[in-house]
Amino acid sequence: MTWVLPRHDSHQVFERNPIASSIVQLRFHPILKIRDHIADFQEALRRRFPHFMTAKTQEVEIELPGNVRVSEQEQFRFSRDDKDVVVTLSPSALAIENRKHRHHQEFLGDFDFALQTLLRLYDSVAPIRLGMRYINIIRRDTIARDLGKEVEWSGLVRDGFLTFPGNLATLDRTRFANELTSPLADGEMTLRYGILPNPGNDGTHFRLDIDRYVQAEFDPAQTLGRLNAFSDDIYALFISAAGEVLLKWMMEEGE
Repeated sequence: MTWVLPRHDSHQVFERNPIASSIVQLRFHPILKIRDHIADFQEALRRRFPHFMTAKTQEVEIELPGNVRVSEQEQFRFSRDDKDVVVTLSPSALAIENRKHRHHQEFLGDFDFALQTLLRLYDSVAPIRLGMRYINIIRRDTIARDLGKEVEWSGLVRDGFLTFPGNLATLDRTRFANELTSPLADGEMTLRYGILPNPGNDGTHFRLDIDRYVQAEFDPAQTLGRLNAFSDDIYALFISAAGEVLLKWMMEEGE
């Protein structure tokens, strides 16, 4: 099986969207001297991302047969005043997360700005994995309130994304989750979706979590072109899943 996605000439820019988080991460062979130029990296990003902090993270690697290796890495984080966009640099990865996503070109522009800074300050960055992930949280009660009318899940999400074995239950009090991974011409895409409980178990939401990635060594000059192609694939899958009521809500100007 492979993904068969419709093609779109452009991405429609909506007044609002259900994206809770959009993430890009470039993993590369470790650069142990990342800290040596971190002041220069910060200075280059400081006007766009003025806030700076460090953090420690643990990475777990499973090595056959059954050995687990845990390593600690220092991360350097750069963010905007509202903290909604954060760039993270570690000895083995560059990432960006946006929690108020508006347009994919603006999002990719922020990442490319950080990437070009990385490539200028550090020689021979050797990528091994590139990924883009969009997490959509569709809240039926919020959309109903905004539109001023009751809405059904079937209006927010297309039928193919609301099915489970034999239609043996109604959707009103059902919770379910599915995951599928299938290849594309360049890498793979994983889709995780379903109706899940809200934090605190107060109601439910529909989660549409799309992860597009490639695991291979490649020329870092190819990064932005690949990310644009990834964005096209994610957009095509989202539009295929979005119901008419959800699209109507997205087109209306929010408060």
